[in-house]
Amino acid sequence: MTTVGGSTRTGLEFLVDGVAYRAGDVTVTYSRYVRGMFTADPGQVRRRLPSPRLHPVRWVNGRALVTVEACAWQMTIGALPPFDYADVFFGALVTHGDGAAPRLLPLLGGRAETRYGLGVCYLVTATSNRVAGEVYRLLFGAAPTVVSIRHDRSADLLGYTAADGDRLVASLSVPVTGRLKPSDGEVVAYSSWDGALVRWTLRDQGRAAMRVGSGRVRLRLGDHPLAAELRSMGWSTTPLAVGVGADGVLTGDLTPQPIGPAGPPPPPAPPQPTEAPVVVAFEDGRQEIVDQRLDRLPFSAAGTFEQPSGQRSLR
Repeated sequence: MTTVGGSTRTGLEFLVDGVAYRAGDVTVTYSRYVRGMFTADPGQVRRRLPSPRLHPVRWVNGRALVTVEACAWQMTIGALPPFDYADVFFGALVTHGDGAAPRLLPLLGGRAETRYGLGVCYLVTATSNRVAGEVYRLLFGAAPTVVSIRHDRSADLLGYTAADGDRLVASLSVPVTGRLKPSDGEVVAYSSWDGALVRWTLRDQGRAAMRVGSGRVRLRLGDHPLAAELRSMGWSTTPLAVGVGADGVLTGDLTPQPIGPAGPPPPPAPPQPTEAPVVVAFEDGRQEIVDQRLDRLPFSAAGTFEQPSGQRSLR
């Protein structure tokens, strides 16, 4: 049985079965993801940002630009065997500085993005694996909600559904059209660290495709408290743009870098013994949901994220 969390010498460490690891011991790759760009109420978004020096990026109509990202990952921690899991992130595009950036900043090019410190601040996060959740606690200053995540895939559709039992968090499926092209860019993210503002930067190399417009794509929000939190921010369900990606790796130091007044690290998560995995049946006809809140050793089985098989790979 795997025990996750517990006291360490510093808040920059986390425990797995009593062994301390740091964010720098973690490497992650992804097999495929979906992404959508949406809008939300700028006042509600600003209220949830960890620092007054972070500013929501505005769309042409003045609403805040927000993003939904769902991804199937493989994580390796030190010498432990890699394990598979999935996440759904709901974040706001933000800039860092004394004042807000111009509207439509993402369309102005790389120099403008660098000048204003364009990045993302994740407001609501969900993961299918408690061990991965401990890593995110270091990155985000708080552990994400652990839920079940189903990966839906066909020859021309890619999507994810996050649920806690029979309570839906969210579901997003994106058509796969055209060929995925090589991509190489930076991921800049901001988060809070017990009141301090931190930033981390990673290099993202893989294959991706984005297109403007929603087509028939809709974000479905359920009755879970996380979905209620998104609704309270006026989160739209019709995307401005959608994209898919595959076969990528994130490189760089995952250790958060303070960029504001440093405070003490957040308290460690209490030890949480986990149990054997269970399968939760959803009437989907093609898929099943594996509830990965209940992890166990060996690690090769701890994060067994069920993915569709026997279908054509992404182009």
